[in-house]
Amino acid sequence: MKVMKKSAVVFVENRESLLHLCSYLQEADWQILSFGDTAEYLKANDIPYKAERNLDVSSSSISDSSAFIQKILLTSHSEYSRNADTDNNVRLLCLNCTPKLMHTKHDPSASYYEEYVPFIISLIRTGVINYKNVLILTDPADYNEAVIQMRTNSVSMEFRQYLMGKALNLVSAYDAAVSFSILRASPYADPFSNYLMIPYKKKRVLQHGANEQQSSALYSLCGGEGTVNGIKLLQGNIPTYAVVSDSTYAWERVGNLYMNLKTQMAVESENRDGYKFNTQIMPLTGTVFCIIVKHKLIVGAGIATNSVDSFKKALNYDTTVINNASIACSAAVDADLAREIIKYEFTSVIAPGFTEEARNIFSEHQVVRLLQANGFEKKHYDAENMNGGILVQSVDDIMFEKLFICTQKRPSQEEMNQLAFGIIMVMNAHSYAAVVIKDNAITGISSGFGSRIKTLQNVTYEAKQTMKKHRDENNGDEKLGDVLVCDSAIPLCDSVKELIDGGVKAIMQTGGLLEDKELIDYCDEKGVSMIYTGRTHYHY
Repeated sequence: MKVMKKSAVVFVENRESLLHLCSYLQEADWQILSFGDTAEYLKANDIPYKAERNLDVSSSSISDSSAFIQKILLTSHSEYSRNADTDNNVRLLCLNCTPKLMHTKHDPSASYYEEYVPFIISLIRTGVINYKNVLILTDPADYNEAVIQMRTNSVSMEFRQYLMGKALNLVSAYDAAVSFSILRASPYADPFSNYLMIPYKKKRVLQHGANEQQSSALYSLCGGEGTVNGIKLLQGNIPTYAVVSDSTYAWERVGNLYMNLKTQMAVESENRDGYKFNTQIMPLTGTVFCIIVKHKLIVGAGIATNSVDSFKKALNYDTTVINNASIACSAAVDADLAREIIKYEFTSVIAPGFTEEARNIFSEHQVVRLLQANGFEKKHYDAENMNGGILVQSVDDIMFEKLFICTQKRPSQEEMNQLAFGIIMVMNAHSYAAVVIKDNAITGISSGFGSRIKTLQNVTYEAKQTMKKHRDENNGDEKLGDVLVCDSAIPLCDSVKELIDGGVKAIMQTGGLLEDKELIDYCDEKGVSMIYTGRTHYHY
Protein backbone atom coordinates (compact mmCIF):
# COMPACT_ATOMS: atom_id res chain seq x y z
CA MET A 1 0.00 0.00 0.00
CA LYS A 2 1.17 3.49 -0.80
CA VAL A 3 1.34 6.00 2.04
CA MET A 4 -0.57 9.05 0.94
CA LYS A 5 0.27 12.64 1.57
CA LYS A 6 -2.37 14.32 3.68
CA SER A 7 -4.06 17.17 1.84
CA ALA A 8 -5.43 20.42 3.23
CA VAL A 9 -7.83 22.66 1.34
CA VAL A 10 -7.09 26.32 2.11
CA PHE A 11 -9.42 28.95 0.67
CA VAL A 12 -10.22 31.82 3.03
CA GLU A 13 -11.56 35.34 3.18
CA ASN A 14 -10.13 36.02 6.67
CA ARG A 15 -6.35 35.49 6.54
CA GLU A 16 -5.71 36.11 10.23
CA SER A 17 -3.19 33.53 11.62
CA LEU A 18 -3.20 31.71 8.27
CA LEU A 19 0.58 31.73 7.89
CA HIS A 20 0.99 30.10 11.31
CA LEU A 21 -1.27 27.22 10.26
CA CYS A 22 0.21 26.81 6.78
CA SER A 23 3.78 26.96 8.06
CA TYR A 24 3.01 23.97 10.26
CA LEU A 25 1.35 22.12 7.35
CA GLN A 26 4.43 22.76 5.23
CA GLU A 27 6.72 21.57 8.02
CA ALA A 28 4.60 18.41 8.49
CA ASP A 29 4.74 17.65 4.74
CA TRP A 30 1.07 18.25 4.03
CA GLN A 31 -0.05 19.06 0.52
CA ILE A 32 -1.87 22.42 0.47
CA LEU A 33 -4.59 22.79 -2.16
CA SER A 34 -5.59 26.36 -2.92
CA PHE A 35 -6.68 28.81 -5.59
CA GLY A 36 -7.29 32.49 -6.32
CA ASP A 37 -6.47 35.24 -3.87
CA THR A 38 -5.64 32.77 -1.11
CA ALA A 39 -3.13 31.00 -3.35
CA GLU A 40 -1.58 34.33 -4.31
CA TYR A 41 -1.24 35.18 -0.63
CA LEU A 42 0.48 31.84 0.09
CA LYS A 43 2.80 32.33 -2.88
CA ALA A 44 3.74 35.84 -1.72
CA ASN A 45 4.70 34.36 1.65
CA ASP A 46 6.70 31.43 0.21
CA ILE A 47 4.22 28.75 1.24
CA PRO A 48 4.17 25.98 -1.40
CA TYR A 49 0.77 24.87 -2.63
CA LYS A 50 -0.88 22.99 -5.45
CA ALA A 51 -3.32 24.95 -7.57
CA GLU A 52 -6.62 23.11 -7.32
CA ARG A 53 -8.65 24.09 -10.36
CA ASN A 54 -11.80 22.57 -8.92
CA LEU A 55 -11.81 25.39 -6.38
CA ASP A 56 -12.21 27.77 -9.32
CA VAL A 57 -15.92 27.27 -9.79
CA SER A 58 -15.95 29.82 -12.61
CA SER A 59 -13.87 27.51 -14.84
CA SER A 60 -14.43 23.99 -13.49
CA SER A 61 -17.38 21.86 -14.54
CA ILE A 62 -20.14 20.82 -12.19
CA SER A 63 -18.98 17.20 -12.47
CA ASP A 64 -15.40 18.15 -11.52
CA SER A 65 -16.60 20.12 -8.49
CA SER A 66 -18.87 17.26 -7.47
CA ALA A 67 -15.99 14.81 -7.76
CA PHE A 68 -13.85 17.03 -5.56
CA ILE A 69 -16.62 17.18 -2.95
CA GLN A 70 -16.79 13.38 -3.08
CA LYS A 71 -13.08 13.22 -2.23
CA ILE A 72 -13.74 15.06 0.98
CA LEU A 73 -16.79 12.96 1.76
CA LEU A 74 -14.90 9.69 1.24
CA THR A 75 -11.74 10.68 3.11
CA SER A 76 -10.86 8.05 5.69
CA HIS A 77 -9.04 8.59 8.96
CA SER A 78 -6.59 5.85 7.94
CA GLU A 79 -3.17 6.89 6.65
CA TYR A 80 -3.60 4.29 3.91
CA SER A 81 -6.09 3.99 1.12
CA ARG A 82 -6.95 1.46 -1.50
CA ASN A 83 -6.85 4.28 -4.01
CA ALA A 84 -3.39 5.22 -5.21
CA ASP A 85 -4.53 8.76 -6.03
CA THR A 86 -2.42 10.91 -3.68
CA ASP A 87 -4.92 13.78 -3.88
CA ASN A 88 -7.71 11.65 -2.46
CA ASN A 89 -6.95 12.12 1.21
CA VAL A 90 -8.32 15.57 2.12
CA ARG A 91 -7.89 15.57 5.86
CA LEU A 92 -8.22 19.28 6.66
CA LEU A 93 -10.45 22.06 5.42
CA CYS A 94 -9.41 25.61 6.23
CA LEU A 95 -12.33 27.56 4.80
CA ASN A 96 -14.13 30.71 5.80
CA CYS A 97 -16.20 33.53 4.41
CA THR A 98 -18.31 36.35 5.83
CA PRO A 99 -22.06 35.82 5.58
CA LYS A 100 -23.40 38.93 3.91
CA LEU A 101 -26.81 40.42 3.20
CA MET A 102 -27.04 41.05 -0.52
CA HIS A 103 -28.82 44.12 -1.88
CA THR A 104 -28.39 44.25 -5.62
CA LYS A 105 -26.74 42.61 -8.59
CA HIS A 106 -24.71 45.82 -8.94
CA ASP A 107 -22.93 45.08 -5.66
CA PRO A 108 -19.20 44.79 -6.63
CA SER A 109 -18.87 41.69 -4.45
CA ALA A 110 -22.02 40.03 -5.84
CA SER A 111 -20.17 37.69 -8.25
CA TYR A 112 -17.86 36.46 -5.48
CA TYR A 113 -20.80 35.78 -3.19
CA GLU A 114 -22.85 34.16 -5.95
CA GLU A 115 -20.08 31.90 -7.30
CA TYR A 116 -17.38 31.20 -4.75
CA VAL A 117 -19.11 31.47 -1.39
CA PRO A 118 -21.80 28.85 -2.16
CA PHE A 119 -19.03 26.44 -3.17
CA ILE A 120 -17.08 27.17 0.02
CA ILE A 121 -20.24 26.51 2.02
CA SER A 122 -20.77 23.24 0.10
CA LEU A 123 -17.25 22.11 1.04
CA ILE A 124 -17.89 22.99 4.69
CA ARG A 125 -21.18 21.06 4.66
CA THR A 126 -19.37 18.05 3.26
CA GLY A 127 -16.70 18.35 5.93
CA VAL A 128 -19.39 18.47 8.60
CA ILE A 129 -20.78 15.13 7.36
CA ASN A 130 -17.29 13.61 7.58
CA TYR A 131 -16.13 15.54 10.67
CA LYS A 132 -14.73 12.39 12.33
CA ASN A 133 -12.09 12.17 9.59
CA VAL A 134 -11.75 15.78 8.42
CA LEU A 135 -10.74 18.76 10.57
CA ILE A 136 -12.88 21.76 9.65
CA LEU A 137 -11.26 25.08 10.53
CA THR A 138 -13.57 28.04 9.90
CA ASP A 139 -12.33 30.40 12.64
CA PRO A 140 -8.72 31.66 12.89
CA ALA A 141 -9.10 31.60 16.69
CA ASP A 142 -8.89 27.78 16.48
CA TYR A 143 -5.77 27.45 14.32
CA ASN A 144 -3.29 27.40 17.18
CA GLU A 145 -5.07 24.65 19.11
CA ALA A 146 -5.41 22.64 15.90
CA VAL A 147 -1.65 22.90 15.28
CA ILE A 148 -0.90 21.80 18.86
CA GLN A 149 -3.16 18.75 18.64
CA MET A 150 -1.92 17.75 15.18
CA ARG A 151 1.72 18.24 16.18
CA THR A 152 1.24 15.88 19.14
CA ASN A 153 -0.91 13.47 17.11
CA SER A 154 -3.69 13.82 19.67
CA VAL A 155 -6.63 15.35 17.87
CA SER A 156 -9.53 14.59 20.19
CA MET A 157 -13.08 13.76 19.17
CA GLU A 158 -14.29 16.57 21.46
CA PHE A 159 -12.20 19.05 19.45
CA ARG A 160 -13.51 17.66 16.16
CA GLN A 161 -17.08 18.05 17.40
CA TYR A 162 -16.34 21.58 18.57
CA LEU A 163 -14.98 22.49 15.13
CA MET A 164 -18.02 20.89 13.52
CA GLY A 165 -20.26 23.08 15.69
CA LYS A 166 -18.31 26.20 14.63
CA ALA A 167 -18.64 25.14 10.98
CA LEU A 168 -22.39 24.66 11.31
CA ASN A 169 -22.60 28.05 13.00
CA LEU A 170 -21.00 29.66 9.93
CA VAL A 171 -23.13 27.66 7.50
CA SER A 172 -26.35 28.57 9.31
CA ALA A 173 -25.35 32.26 9.29
CA TYR A 174 -24.75 32.05 5.54
CA ASP A 175 -28.10 30.36 4.97
CA ALA A 176 -29.80 32.98 7.15
CA ALA A 177 -28.19 35.83 5.19
CA VAL A 178 -29.25 34.39 1.84
CA SER A 179 -32.76 33.64 3.07
CA PHE A 180 -33.22 37.08 4.62
CA SER A 181 -31.87 38.85 1.51
CA ILE A 182 -34.26 36.94 -0.78
CA LEU A 183 -37.35 37.22 1.40
CA ARG A 184 -37.08 40.90 2.19
CA ALA A 185 -36.85 41.66 -1.54
CA SER A 186 -39.70 39.38 -2.56
CA PRO A 187 -43.18 40.83 -3.16
CA TYR A 188 -44.64 37.49 -2.06
CA ALA A 189 -42.94 37.28 1.31
CA ASP A 190 -44.66 37.70 4.65
CA PRO A 191 -42.88 40.46 6.65
CA PHE A 192 -42.53 37.91 9.46
CA SER A 193 -40.97 34.76 8.03
CA ASN A 194 -41.70 31.32 9.49
CA TYR A 195 -38.29 31.27 11.15
CA LEU A 196 -36.48 34.36 12.40
CA MET A 197 -33.10 33.81 10.79
CA ILE A 198 -31.05 37.00 10.65
CA PRO A 199 -27.27 36.62 10.94
CA TYR A 200 -25.35 38.57 13.57
CA LYS A 201 -21.58 38.31 13.99
CA LYS A 202 -19.70 38.84 17.22
CA LYS A 203 -18.09 42.26 16.99
CA ARG A 204 -16.42 42.36 20.39
CA VAL A 205 -16.63 41.11 23.94
CA LEU A 206 -17.57 44.02 26.18
CA GLN A 207 -15.96 45.01 29.47
CA HIS A 208 -18.97 43.74 31.42
CA GLY A 209 -22.75 43.65 31.29
CA ALA A 210 -25.26 46.05 32.83
CA ASN A 211 -23.76 45.01 36.17
CA GLU A 212 -20.13 44.09 36.76
CA GLN A 213 -21.05 40.49 37.59
CA GLN A 214 -22.57 40.05 34.13
CA SER A 215 -20.64 39.23 30.96
CA SER A 216 -21.60 40.80 27.66
CA ALA A 217 -20.81 40.80 23.94
CA LEU A 218 -21.81 43.01 21.03
CA TYR A 219 -23.07 41.43 17.80
CA SER A 220 -23.46 43.28 14.51
CA LEU A 221 -25.66 42.53 11.53
CA CYS A 222 -23.68 40.75 8.80
CA GLY A 223 -23.05 42.76 5.68
CA GLY A 224 -22.26 46.13 7.18
CA GLU A 225 -25.83 47.26 7.79
CA GLY A 226 -27.15 48.99 10.88
CA THR A 227 -26.01 51.54 13.43
CA VAL A 228 -23.61 49.18 15.21
CA ASN A 229 -21.61 48.43 12.05
CA GLY A 230 -21.04 52.14 11.49
CA ILE A 231 -19.55 52.89 14.92
CA LYS A 232 -15.80 52.98 15.51
CA LEU A 233 -14.11 53.32 18.92
CA LEU A 234 -11.49 56.09 18.62
CA GLN A 235 -10.50 56.46 22.27
CA GLY A 236 -11.09 54.85 25.64
CA ASN A 237 -11.43 51.43 27.21
CA ILE A 238 -13.50 48.59 25.84
CA PRO A 239 -17.12 49.73 26.20
CA THR A 240 -19.49 48.30 28.76
CA TYR A 241 -23.03 47.12 28.04
CA ALA A 242 -24.39 50.44 29.34
CA VAL A 243 -22.10 52.53 27.14
CA VAL A 244 -23.09 50.64 23.99
CA SER A 245 -26.78 50.67 24.92
CA ASP A 246 -26.91 54.40 25.76
CA SER A 247 -24.68 55.51 22.86
CA THR A 248 -26.61 53.62 20.18
CA TYR A 249 -29.95 54.70 21.68
CA ALA A 250 -28.82 58.34 21.62
CA TRP A 251 -27.47 58.08 18.07
CA GLU A 252 -30.68 56.45 16.84
CA ARG A 253 -32.65 59.39 18.27
CA VAL A 254 -30.37 61.77 16.35
CA GLY A 255 -30.90 59.70 13.22
CA ASN A 256 -34.66 59.52 13.67
CA LEU A 257 -34.85 63.30 13.99
CA TYR A 258 -32.79 63.98 10.88
CA MET A 259 -34.27 61.20 8.74
CA ASN A 260 -37.73 62.63 9.43
CA LEU A 261 -36.78 66.30 9.19
CA LYS A 262 -33.84 66.45 6.78
CA THR A 263 -36.12 68.11 4.24
CA GLN A 264 -39.14 70.31 4.65
CA MET A 265 -42.15 68.20 5.58
CA ALA A 266 -45.68 68.96 4.42
CA VAL A 267 -48.23 67.09 6.52
CA GLU A 268 -51.85 66.69 5.50
CA SER A 269 -53.93 68.54 8.09
CA GLU A 270 -57.55 69.21 8.84
CA ASN A 271 -59.32 71.84 10.93
CA ARG A 272 -62.23 70.85 13.12
CA ASP A 273 -64.59 72.42 10.58
CA GLY A 274 -63.30 69.98 7.93
CA TYR A 275 -61.07 72.47 6.07
CA LYS A 276 -58.02 70.63 4.67
CA PHE A 277 -54.57 72.15 4.26
CA ASN A 278 -50.88 71.28 4.56
CA THR A 279 -48.86 72.00 7.69
CA GLN A 280 -45.23 72.82 6.95
CA ILE A 281 -42.43 71.64 9.26
CA MET A 282 -39.11 73.31 8.60
CA PRO A 283 -36.05 71.14 7.86
CA LEU A 284 -33.15 70.91 10.30
CA THR A 285 -30.55 72.13 7.81
CA GLY A 286 -28.03 74.43 9.45
CA THR A 287 -28.76 73.15 12.96
CA VAL A 288 -27.02 70.88 15.44
CA PHE A 289 -28.82 68.42 17.71
CA CYS A 290 -27.35 67.19 21.02
CA ILE A 291 -28.97 64.58 23.23
CA ILE A 292 -27.86 63.14 26.58
CA VAL A 293 -28.91 59.61 27.56
CA LYS A 294 -28.45 57.61 30.76
CA HIS A 295 -29.85 54.12 31.33
CA LYS A 296 -31.74 54.58 28.03
CA LEU A 297 -33.54 57.58 29.49
CA ILE A 298 -33.27 60.98 27.83
CA VAL A 299 -31.87 63.42 30.39
CA GLY A 300 -31.38 66.39 28.09
CA ALA A 301 -31.71 67.45 24.46
CA GLY A 302 -31.43 70.65 22.48
CA ILE A 303 -31.33 72.07 18.95
CA ALA A 304 -29.32 75.17 18.03
CA THR A 305 -27.40 76.68 15.14
CA ASN A 306 -24.03 75.54 16.53
CA SER A 307 -22.78 72.59 18.59
CA VAL A 308 -21.85 74.49 21.77
CA ASP A 309 -25.24 76.18 22.05
CA SER A 310 -26.97 72.89 21.31
CA PHE A 311 -24.96 71.21 24.08
CA LYS A 312 -25.83 73.96 26.54
CA LYS A 313 -29.51 73.59 25.67
CA ALA A 314 -29.20 69.86 26.38
CA LEU A 315 -27.72 70.73 29.80
CA ASN A 316 -30.68 73.04 30.45
CA TYR A 317 -32.80 70.19 31.82
CA ASP A 318 -30.83 68.51 34.64
CA THR A 319 -27.06 68.50 35.13
CA THR A 320 -27.34 66.57 38.41
CA VAL A 321 -27.94 63.24 36.67
CA ILE A 322 -25.51 63.33 33.74
CA ASN A 323 -22.53 61.68 35.45
CA ASN A 324 -21.80 58.44 33.55
CA ALA A 325 -24.23 59.45 30.81
CA SER A 326 -23.63 59.31 27.04
CA ILE A 327 -23.96 62.27 24.70
CA ALA A 328 -24.67 62.22 20.97
CA CYS A 329 -24.05 65.18 18.66
CA SER A 330 -25.28 65.40 15.08
CA ALA A 331 -22.22 67.41 13.98
CA ALA A 332 -18.50 66.73 14.23
CA VAL A 333 -17.16 67.63 17.68
CA ASP A 334 -14.76 70.58 17.53
CA ALA A 335 -12.40 71.98 20.17
CA ASP A 336 -14.97 74.41 21.60
CA LEU A 337 -17.47 71.64 22.23
CA ALA A 338 -14.78 69.29 23.57
CA ARG A 339 -13.80 71.88 26.19
CA GLU A 340 -17.43 72.07 27.34
CA ILE A 341 -17.92 68.30 27.45
CA ILE A 342 -14.86 67.58 29.61
CA LYS A 343 -16.30 69.76 32.36
CA TYR A 344 -18.64 66.85 33.07
CA GLU A 345 -18.19 63.13 33.66
CA PHE A 346 -19.59 61.60 30.49
CA THR A 347 -18.73 57.98 29.73
CA SER A 348 -18.98 58.36 25.96
CA VAL A 349 -19.41 60.87 23.16
CA ILE A 350 -20.81 59.70 19.83
CA ALA A 351 -20.68 61.92 16.75
CA PRO A 352 -19.97 61.73 13.00
CA GLY A 353 -16.41 62.88 13.67
CA PHE A 354 -13.93 64.68 15.93
CA THR A 355 -11.46 67.35 14.88
CA GLU A 356 -7.78 66.73 15.62
CA GLU A 357 -7.79 69.53 18.20
CA ALA A 358 -10.85 68.02 19.90
CA ARG A 359 -9.18 64.60 20.08
CA ASN A 360 -6.10 66.15 21.65
CA ILE A 361 -8.30 67.72 24.33
CA PHE A 362 -10.08 64.42 25.00
CA SER A 363 -6.78 62.50 25.08
CA GLU A 364 -6.15 63.87 28.57
CA HIS A 365 -9.49 62.40 29.68
CA GLN A 366 -9.18 58.77 28.60
CA VAL A 367 -12.20 57.74 30.68
CA VAL A 368 -14.36 59.30 27.95
CA ARG A 369 -14.89 56.90 25.06
CA LEU A 370 -15.00 58.59 21.67
CA LEU A 371 -17.29 56.82 19.21
CA GLN A 372 -17.35 57.84 15.57
CA ALA A 373 -20.66 57.03 13.86
CA ASN A 374 -21.03 56.62 10.13
CA GLY A 375 -24.40 58.03 9.11
CA PHE A 376 -27.87 56.84 10.08
CA GLU A 377 -29.48 53.48 9.41
CA LYS A 378 -33.11 52.43 9.68
CA LYS A 379 -33.80 49.41 11.86
CA HIS A 380 -35.42 46.31 10.39
CA TYR A 381 -37.54 45.53 13.44
CA ASP A 382 -37.90 45.92 17.19
CA ALA A 383 -37.49 42.82 19.31
CA GLU A 384 -37.66 41.78 22.92
CA ASN A 385 -35.82 38.70 24.09
CA MET A 386 -38.00 36.39 26.15
CA ASN A 387 -37.46 33.10 27.94
CA GLY A 388 -37.96 30.58 25.16
CA GLY A 389 -38.86 33.09 22.49
CA ILE A 390 -38.51 36.52 20.96
CA LEU A 391 -41.24 39.13 20.48
CA VAL A 392 -40.92 41.02 17.19
CA GLN A 393 -42.67 44.04 15.69
CA SER A 394 -42.14 46.54 12.89
CA VAL A 395 -40.29 49.73 13.79
CA ASP A 396 -42.22 52.80 14.97
CA ASP A 397 -40.34 55.49 13.06
CA ILE A 398 -43.06 57.63 11.44
CA MET A 399 -43.98 60.68 13.50
CA PHE A 400 -47.43 61.21 12.03
CA GLU A 401 -49.25 60.92 8.72
CA LYS A 402 -52.09 63.38 9.29
CA LEU A 403 -52.77 66.15 11.80
CA PHE A 404 -56.13 67.19 13.19
CA ILE A 405 -56.33 70.73 14.59
CA CYS A 406 -58.99 70.37 17.30
CA THR A 407 -58.96 73.96 18.59
CA GLN A 408 -59.82 77.34 17.11
CA LYS A 409 -56.15 78.34 17.20
CA ARG A 410 -53.50 76.74 14.99
CA PRO A 411 -49.91 76.37 16.19
CA SER A 412 -47.37 78.89 14.91
CA GLN A 413 -44.52 77.74 12.68
CA GLU A 414 -42.08 77.83 15.61
CA GLU A 415 -44.47 75.87 17.80
CA MET A 416 -44.98 73.29 15.04
CA ASN A 417 -41.23 72.80 14.69
CA GLN A 418 -40.90 72.23 18.43
CA LEU A 419 -43.86 69.82 18.44
CA ALA A 420 -42.05 67.74 15.79
CA PHE A 421 -38.93 67.78 17.98
CA GLY A 422 -41.05 66.63 20.93
CA ILE A 423 -42.58 63.72 19.02
CA ILE A 424 -39.10 62.32 18.33
CA MET A 425 -38.32 62.54 22.07
CA VAL A 426 -41.38 60.53 23.16
CA MET A 427 -41.49 58.02 20.29
CA ASN A 428 -39.06 55.58 21.88
CA ALA A 429 -39.36 56.60 25.53
CA HIS A 430 -41.04 54.10 27.84
CA SER A 431 -44.77 54.76 27.94
CA TYR A 432 -46.56 56.67 29.11
CA ALA A 433 -44.28 59.49 27.98
CA ALA A 434 -44.55 63.28 27.87
CA VAL A 435 -42.11 66.09 27.16
CA VAL A 436 -42.19 69.86 27.65
CA ILE A 437 -40.01 71.91 25.31
CA LYS A 438 -39.02 75.57 25.54
CA ASP A 439 -36.77 77.37 23.04
CA ASN A 440 -35.85 74.04 21.39
CA ALA A 441 -34.65 72.50 24.65
CA ILE A 442 -36.22 69.98 27.00
CA THR A 443 -37.41 71.50 30.26
CA GLY A 444 -39.23 68.39 31.44
CA ILE A 445 -39.48 64.79 30.29
CA SER A 446 -41.31 61.93 31.95
CA SER A 447 -41.61 58.27 30.96
CA GLY A 448 -42.22 54.82 32.35
CA PHE A 449 -45.27 55.60 34.45
CA GLY A 450 -48.25 53.28 34.23
CA SER A 451 -50.64 56.20 34.46
CA ARG A 452 -51.17 59.17 32.15
CA ILE A 453 -51.94 61.38 35.15
CA LYS A 454 -48.71 60.43 36.94
CA THR A 455 -46.72 61.07 33.76
CA LEU A 456 -48.27 64.54 33.43
CA GLN A 457 -47.71 65.26 37.12
CA ASN A 458 -44.05 64.31 36.84
CA VAL A 459 -43.34 66.23 33.61
CA THR A 460 -44.95 69.32 35.17
CA TYR A 461 -42.81 68.95 38.28
CA GLU A 462 -39.68 68.56 36.14
CA ALA A 463 -40.53 71.67 34.08
CA LYS A 464 -41.08 73.68 37.26
CA GLN A 465 -37.72 72.54 38.66
CA THR A 466 -35.97 73.55 35.45
CA MET A 467 -37.65 76.95 35.51
CA LYS A 468 -36.57 77.56 39.13
CA LYS A 469 -33.00 76.56 38.32
CA HIS A 470 -32.75 79.07 35.47
CA ARG A 471 -35.01 81.81 36.86
CA ASP A 472 -32.16 84.13 37.79
CA GLU A 473 -30.21 83.81 34.55
CA ASN A 474 -33.45 84.27 32.57
CA ASN A 475 -34.25 87.53 34.39
CA GLY A 476 -37.11 86.08 36.39
CA ASP A 477 -38.72 84.29 33.45
CA GLU A 478 -41.14 81.74 34.97
CA LYS A 479 -42.36 80.24 31.73
CA LEU A 480 -42.44 76.43 32.00
CA GLY A 481 -42.39 75.69 28.30
CA ASP A 482 -43.68 76.40 24.82
CA VAL A 483 -45.18 73.03 23.87
CA LEU A 484 -46.30 69.75 25.45
CA VAL A 485 -46.09 66.47 23.52
CA CYS A 486 -47.43 63.10 24.67
CA ASP A 487 -47.18 59.61 23.21
CA SER A 488 -50.84 58.86 23.91
CA ALA A 489 -54.18 60.52 24.67
CA ILE A 490 -54.33 62.79 27.73
CA PRO A 491 -57.24 64.15 29.80
CA LEU A 492 -57.77 67.60 31.24
CA CYS A 493 -56.16 67.55 34.69
CA ASP A 494 -54.48 69.92 37.13
CA SER A 495 -51.06 69.27 35.61
CA VAL A 496 -52.18 70.27 32.12
CA LYS A 497 -53.77 73.41 33.58
CA GLU A 498 -50.47 74.24 35.36
CA LEU A 499 -48.51 73.85 32.14
CA ILE A 500 -50.92 76.05 30.20
CA ASP A 501 -50.83 78.66 32.96
CA GLY A 502 -47.04 78.31 32.82
CA GLY A 503 -46.84 79.35 29.19
CA VAL A 504 -47.48 76.21 27.09
CA LYS A 505 -49.23 77.38 23.93
CA ALA A 506 -49.44 74.17 21.87
CA ILE A 507 -50.19 70.53 22.76
CA MET A 508 -49.74 67.44 20.61
CA GLN A 509 -51.34 64.12 21.58
CA THR A 510 -53.23 61.25 19.98
CA GLY A 511 -56.78 62.05 21.13
CA GLY A 512 -59.39 59.39 21.62
CA LEU A 513 -60.62 59.78 25.21
CA LEU A 514 -64.20 60.34 26.29
CA GLU A 515 -63.03 63.54 27.99
CA ASP A 516 -61.55 65.02 24.79
CA LYS A 517 -64.16 67.77 24.46
CA GLU A 518 -63.47 69.02 27.98
CA LEU A 519 -59.80 69.53 27.18
CA ILE A 520 -60.54 71.09 23.78
CA ASP A 521 -62.92 73.61 25.36
CA TYR A 522 -60.33 74.51 28.01
CA CYS A 523 -57.65 75.04 25.35
CA ASP A 524 -60.01 77.27 23.36
CA GLU A 525 -60.72 79.29 26.47
CA LYS A 526 -56.99 79.76 27.11
CA GLY A 527 -55.98 80.42 23.50
CA VAL A 528 -53.95 77.21 23.24
CA SER A 529 -53.71 75.13 20.06
CA MET A 530 -54.10 71.38 20.30
CA ILE A 531 -53.24 68.87 17.60
CA TYR A 532 -54.33 65.26 17.42
CA THR A 533 -52.12 62.83 15.51
CA GLY A 534 -54.40 59.80 15.77
CA ARG A 535 -51.19 57.75 16.18
CA THR A 536 -49.93 56.45 19.51
CA HIS A 537 -46.23 55.88 20.14
CA TYR A 538 -46.36 53.34 22.94
CA HIS A 539 -43.01 51.83 23.81
CA TYR A 540 -42.47 49.10 26.39
